[in-house]
Amino acid sequence: MKQIIKALVISSLALGAAYGGIYTGPSILGTGVVISNSLDETVALTLYETTLLADTRHDPANASPTLNETGWGITALPAPHLGSYDVSKGDELFFNGGGLLSYEYVEGDIEQTFVYYKINDGGFQKFELSENEDLGGGEKRWYSEAFSEDLLDGLDNGTHTISVYYEVVSATEGTLTEDNGGDYFVAKFEAVPEPAVMGLMLFAGMSTLFIRRLFLYAT
Repeated sequence: MKQIIKALVISSLALGAAYGGIYTGPSILGTGVVISNSLDETVALTLYETTLLADTRHDPANASPTLNETGWGITALPAPHLGSYDVSKGDELFFNGGGLLSYEYVEGDIEQTFVYYKINDGGFQKFELSENEDLGGGEKRWYSEAFSEDLLDGLDNGTHTISVYYEVVSATEGTLTEDNGGDYFVAKFEAVPEPAVMGLMLFAGMSTLFIRRLFLYAT
């Protein structure tokens, strides 16, 4: 009998490992955020994995974002830098959506999934993800890349942050959140002016000052 029980335990552990863990209720297994920019024209969309890094289940069906497995400001990993952007040159940086891997013990228990983002200390924006694929064993992938939110809009020059977290609505457990322990998943980027533009601004300022001084002396 002991041998049978031991075998059952080992089988359960193996099954749990195959699906990323042993779960007794709805759970968030992995998360990611979809970003696009104009700096690399060879890459249309990038899915930055924020939890469950380097897991092939992140790769969505009927979509082909580039997968980035380096993590997004989680414990022991620094906030990644998404690049430097000059809007005067037409540089672009967009929030496009996200991905989420879920587990549900009862089919249909997870009703909705969301990704939230904010810039700096602003308020969070909420976007719903769509069911992408049933992976079996109670696991599902949720994914959307249809959004096009301009992350550079209205920003001053300097360093900025984008913070992200995720939410699942379960019929049995209510709202489940993955927010990196309240620290969110964070990346940085720069808004910079083109050097020529800065030179023109400086020249215009000096010219205005020179004209004012001439006017004062003339009067």
